[in-house]
Amino acid sequence: MKTSALLVPLVIVGLGLGGIGAATAMSGKPNGSHAPVSGDRYRCFDSTFLRGFQTVSDNKLIVMSDQDQAYELTLGGVCIGVDTSFMIGIRPRMGSTEICGPFDADIVYNDMGSLRGHQECPITDVRHLPPEEAAQYVGSRSRASSSR
Repeated sequence: MKTSALLVPLVIVGLGLGGIGAATAMSGKPNGSHAPVSGDRYRCFDSTFLRGFQTVSDNKLIVMSDQDQAYELTLGGVCIGVDTSFMIGIRPRMGSTEICGPFDADIVYNDMGSLRGHQECPITDVRHLPPEEAAQYVGSRSRASSSR
């Protein structure tokens, strides 16, 4: 399991990787099926206010917000190389930076050991971690950035 505190906004990733084309898929914004459960005000997160990420596997990431919240992101398929990437970007679809559910955004990353350039994987599920699960990721900002 790899942890990194380097999470860059899409604009910086886009500039560093030579630009990213516009998304053509429809957004999965909350409707009746994605409405916040039990009044969870942290059901969604703003992709511009993230401070770190940790890879769980080739198809799961944990991202930490600057509000000490953690979110488990399930990625479409197996995103080979995301676990060795030092930086990720989140490319929102349909212009909104708020990520709530399936297909609201893509993870963009560069597998440093590859000549393939940047890779993209769609986010297929977003789960806000309850405090007891999130504690290991957001309990201490220094712990999240130093445990490699």
